[in-house]
Amino acid sequence: MMIYLICFFAIITMMVHAETGYYGYSDLDRQLEGLSAFYGNGGCSVSVYRGGEMAYNYGTGEIDIDAEAKVFRVASLSKMVAAAAMGIALAEDSNDYGLTVDSTIADVLAHDAEKIAIFQKFSTISAYMDQITIRQLMSMASGFRHYEALNEYLWVPDEDDSRSLLEQYLSLFGDDDLACDPGTCYKYSSFGYYIVAELIEVISGMDFYEYQRAKIYDALGFEDMGDMESLDRLLFAKSYKRVCDQIDRGYKFTADCNLNDTLSEIEFDEIVFYKKAAGNVLSSSLDFAKFVDIIIWNRNDFLDATFHEQMVNGQNFNKGTPPTDDWYGFGWHMYGEHPNIYFHTGGAVG
Repeated sequence: MMIYLICFFAIITMMVHAETGYYGYSDLDRQLEGLSAFYGNGGCSVSVYRGGEMAYNYGTGEIDIDAEAKVFRVASLSKMVAAAAMGIALAEDSNDYGLTVDSTIADVLAHDAEKIAIFQKFSTISAYMDQITIRQLMSMASGFRHYEALNEYLWVPDEDDSRSLLEQYLSLFGDDDLACDPGTCYKYSSFGYYIVAELIEVISGMDFYEYQRAKIYDALGFEDMGDMESLDRLLFAKSYKRVCDQIDRGYKFTADCNLNDTLSEIEFDEIVFYKKAAGNVLSSSLDFAKFVDIIIWNRNDFLDATFHEQMVNGQNFNKGTPPTDDWYGFGWHMYGEHPNIYFHTGGAVG
């Protein structure tokens, strides 16, 4: 068995919350070349933005020689893109429902009879939908759990299931107990971000993917950032491989170890597509670095000022002293006194 790993870094020096000071890149080439040599035949892309401009761009590894560009499945880094889309949806004139980040799931779904009927089929969601807010969903304080099994991490709809795609997905977790009461603990949850996508559709009146394309990718002029349908070429750097000799180390490790043996007939692109806000984005490291630069500094007032202030500050009600305790804003982890470090990791299949 093999696991497939790939290196993707969109480094924003502005993540250190100041645009002054010295940032040296002269040693990065040597360090990255050493990293690639150590791991073998790795595909790696690193981009650095500083002061609104590209400061450094690096790539190594194997790609298709006919490729026009290199994009990566950015996995859970997609959450910050969805959070930005939510901010735009709430601020737009089309949002005539008077909704805010403190509106509940029920507040939003009250404007979509079909969706709310599906959500109400699940006991836990139904019991808490009038308590869990958009703010809590985006800051990992809703109480919803995260993936716990391989079939959840690699979920695709069952074509033989007569239920809708939404009902099938909510059935994965909708009847499970919350980890805590809403707003009282940090609990990382990709399931919660799936709900974020559903709420964006109601608020905007558009399909989630179409909305992200119009308000993020197209609005910012990205050519190498999008999703499985908006990019007309799916080009991925080849990752390095190593033998997998431990298969009982949680869903991520197990998923990687079993890709070839148990999921050979499942299209990895399909898995990513159905993750919606939890992990649907494809991007080059350069476009993603540019995106984060725009969001961190809210360049050209891209986001509503109040929403931006909330997005870049920790929202967890039980946050302690960083960086030992969990802080999560809207779509990213953070620590530091201001906070001054913003980051996220992600693991994608294929």
